[in-house]
Amino acid sequence: GKDEVTLTLLRDTRKGPVKVVVMPDGAMETIRRGCRLSAAAEYAKGGELKYGCIDGWCGTCWHRERVTNMIFKPCCDVITEDW
Repeated sequence: GKDEVTLTLLRDTRKGPVKVVVMPDGAMETIRRGCRLSAAAEYAKGGELKYGCIDGWCGTCWHRERVTNMIFKPCCDVITEDW
């Protein structure tokens, strides 16, 4: 079957770690900035995630943050210092 993962990204400020929540099971981990978003999601899930590509073009992994409406691509994005 097809794996389906929904991420919820939570941040209180622009500094410090980022909390990654994998839905629907609610697995949660706190990740340092500078990490690949895919590594953060896999760490929170406790296993490998499957994507249709590794550079963000297919749209399989795209996530829209509810508050800012920004699109994140876990397969290739990095949680930057200014995120």
